[in-house]
Amino acid sequence: YDAEELEEILGEEGPDNELLDRVADAIDSLCKSGGEAFLSVFEEADGQNASLADVFGSFLHPNGSPAEKRVALCVFDDIIEFGGVVGLNYVEKLLPFMLVYAVDANAEIKQAATYGIGVTAEKGGELLERYGGSGVSSALQKVLSAPDARSEANEVATDNAISAVAKIVQFRPTALGNLPSFVHALLTYVPLKADLVEAKNVHERLVRLVEGGNMTILGEGFSNLGLVMRFFAEVMNTKLLSQDYSVRIVAVLRSMQQQLPAGALESAFQGLTKEQQAKIQSAFSS
Repeated sequence: YDAEELEEILGEEGPDNELLDRVADAIDSLCKSGGEAFLSVFEEADGQNASLADVFGSFLHPNGSPAEKRVALCVFDDIIEFGGVVGLNYVEKLLPFMLVYAVDANAEIKQAATYGIGVTAEKGGELLERYGGSGVSSALQKVLSAPDARSEANEVATDNAISAVAKIVQFRPTALGNLPSFVHALLTYVPLKADLVEAKNVHERLVRLVEGGNMTILGEGFSNLGLVMRFFAEVMNTKLLSQDYSVRIVAVLRSMQQQLPAGALESAFQGLTKEQQAKIQSAFSS
């Protein structure tokens, strides 16, 4: 697709869901290949046609169809993720929609919104806090605490909310109120299983954070060490983590064995199941 073809499709009266998905896929490709340069096309308007930015912005109106909202969120997620400095100009207007739609009843809308929160944390840093305020914690807390959070319908959306928490911990931890509570939720939720690609991304991010000695993850006085070791045991040498990162976990565990207080390590180890203990012991002795 080029920009004119996208405008023609969107100019048709009542584009159906399939057309919307095709346009979203095309914009995803254009964003990834063109980056910030694509934004000039995205924002271009003339006397007869509204800009793509305005068209997709209108889809986020409360009266928009579920498909329009979902596709618009996906498009703006891409704009923020791949649009460079110019793309970040959309955070102020888009983040409030992400926070509202993160708790939508429609799981696909929820997924697109929670993914966008994570992208905003990674790419926008302080913009998440500036324009999201306490709404960031509130929205993510509602997603994670929902009784049906891990139901088949909602699990992918919840996985994306967990991914957002992991990104916020890394890039803008001050954006989360009661940060230890969110870290505990993150560590008790993993491993992710619904979306293998997102699962690997989150699991690798967690390994890197522990590898770097992130005390927000490890907890005060290494209070989260048991949860971290459980996570390592659950993902090591499985399809939920690349083999390279399984090797890195072994190195991290050996480092822990040498550097952490023996009492903390032993206490964490005793809290594991026998199967988990066997995997960790194997890593210690390998």
